[in-house]
Amino acid sequence: GAEECDDSNILPGDGCDDTCQGEPINLLIDCDPSVCTWTVGTGAGGGDECTCVIEGIRHPDANLVEASCFTGSPSAELIWGIDLTGYNAYAATTCNGLSADSSLASFDDHPLAGGLELQCSEDAVGENASYCSKIADPGAGGAPPTLVAAPASNNVVLVVDEWLPGDYWDGVTARTISAEFFFAITTCGNGIPELGEDCDDGNLANNDGCDEFCTFEPVVCGNGYLEGGESCDDGNLIPGDGCSDVCIREVDLATCATVGPRITPTSGTLSCPLNAFLWDVYEITVAPGDCVDIHTNNNVLGAADLLALAVDPSGSGYGLSPAFDQLEDDWACGTPGWNGFGCPSSQVVADTAGTMTVTVGQWGDGGLGGCTVGAGYDLFISVNGTEVMPNQVGDDTTY
Repeated sequence: GAEECDDSNILPGDGCDDTCQGEPINLLIDCDPSVCTWTVGTGAGGGDECTCVIEGIRHPDANLVEASCFTGSPSAELIWGIDLTGYNAYAATTCNGLSADSSLASFDDHPLAGGLELQCSEDAVGENASYCSKIADPGAGGAPPTLVAAPASNNVVLVVDEWLPGDYWDGVTARTISAEFFFAITTCGNGIPELGEDCDDGNLANNDGCDEFCTFEPVVCGNGYLEGGESCDDGNLIPGDGCSDVCIREVDLATCATVGPRITPTSGTLSCPLNAFLWDVYEITVAPGDCVDIHTNNNVLGAADLLALAVDPSGSGYGLSPAFDQLEDDWACGTPGWNGFGCPSSQVVADTAGTMTVTVGQWGDGGLGGCTVGAGYDLFISVNGTEVMPNQVGDDTTY
């Protein structure tokens, strides 16, 4: 019979079979040039974009996958396998042009090969298209993107599912799907852990816990950096100085009772990064026996579950990692939603003359969830009942 198609090969399963007759397929590989267009930097969020117009004749003929947000769907799917090498984040959507009732899920491998579901989306909020779906949102018009990090495999498999038979893949209408891929520009050494970095300690030095490529290094006790399971690191291996020769805290700071006056705050804001806790770091000068009142509160810029740590010149501390047993946080914050608790407030006794370090952060840094970008705080410090203004020596930095 007459040829319906000719794709220059005799391979079945690619939309044109070995007798040059059209066939439905249920798999796209990367940005298939026969139905897709690849553009660089033109996506809604400025990423590289693959847009595929799937003609009716190319609709799938099987319902193979039951992802979490469309369990029970009786109808067909398109499975799209993408190599993300060179990218570290992506977003995808069926909300392009004419869209019918479709759901969208992503996996780190083909679902029938044991792939793990990464995201599942149905009925995207705020879209005019009927029942379309999004995985993340690349952002547009200056809006911040909300992306999905590329899996370790550097592969992602998207599954587009129609809810009712003949709805999305109706055999006639062309449907549009697209994915946008991002290579987030990271700057190792800027003190801000960014997508693709394990850590960022604000420098490109090695042997300080975070190397020149912003990946974690083996823990080295005695290098002066707080790493891994260390509860202290005073830059030496001498026991009896508050931090032992295996970097275990030897003595907690004692507590005292002189409070306040807590009148004039030092104010700051906190970030909400990936893969690390970040701190605003302050210093004050103390003498042995000083009673230091350290008090934090949320301010009008935003509520956060605050952390505060204190380290004496000797290396002794109150509220050191890794457990983040912070200064007592039973004090009621002044701003919802941590107004019932969550603001550290404690009085500690300095045991050595010199510089005491006080750090402020928030729970949720390091990908733990619940943190607030740009959360404001007020820090009050008094020594022996007299308010002092600390010297800030670090902003959004590791500690």
